[in-house]
Amino acid sequence: MRPFVIGTSDDVTGFGLAGVDGTICATPDEARQAMERAGEDALVILSAVFARSVPHDDTLTIVLPSRP
Repeated sequence: MRPFVIGTSDDVTGFGLAGVDGTICATPDEARQAMERAGEDALVILSAVFARSVPHDDTLTIVLPSRP
C-alpha cells in the first residue's frame, strides 16, 4: 500500500516534501477523478476541503483536519 495525497496545493506540497506523491485539485470533480486514478493499492490522504464532496467509502482514506 502506498500513500497518495489528494488536495490543495499546500497539502500536496507539504506531503511531497516527505516523499508522498499526490495530485493538486481545485474542484471536487478533479478530486473525484484523482480518487478513481489512485488505484486500489493506495492509502489516500484526502484534504478536508474535499472530504464531504468526494465519495471515499471504497478506498482506504485518511481525511486531513481542516485548518483554521
